[in-house]
Amino acid sequence: MGQTRFASGRQLDLICLGRLGVDLYAQQVGARLEDVSSFAKYLGGSSANIAFGTARLGLKSAMLSRVGDDHMGRFLVESLAREGCDVSGIKVDPERLTALVLLGLKDRETFPLVFYRENCADMALRAEDISETFDHRHAFLHRRRVQSQPPGLGLRGQAQRQARAGYRLSPRIVGPGGQG
Repeated sequence: MGQTRFASGRQLDLICLGRLGVDLYAQQVGARLEDVSSFAKYLGGSSANIAFGTARLGLKSAMLSRVGDDHMGRFLVESLAREGCDVSGIKVDPERLTALVLLGLKDRETFPLVFYRENCADMALRAEDISETFDHRHAFLHRRRVQSQPPGLGLRGQAQRQARAGYRLSPRIVGPGGQG
């Protein structure tokens, strides 16, 4: 397996573009979501989790997304910043709420969930939200497909524009059942 070496002196190693929301996990393992009485709050979204984890591991990572001007949005930005992730590319949306997901843990293979993402902040990310200040010539860009593509950010055209701008794109990550 090849190794990726990150050059020293680089402004950023990784820029993550995508979902940034709150995951609320049921504390009663095995219970139906209908029967759950308490939840624990975590940072959520595959791109956000990659930005968080790589910052924790010592890479210089950044997150590009949107959050609502609300308590949950501040929780997410503060959580990423505490790990050392660059949060300057996270825009605060004064009109939309931060996305939430309720998740259960029924057994080792069953995770019921309910997305609360209708008109949420991270789904309103626009091309003009993406800062030109990131040194994209020396950073990998990780982006994750979202269920409904924001206007002006179609994946094929977006990937072509990013490659022309000098980004090195991370490989597409495919989820269970070939979804990605």
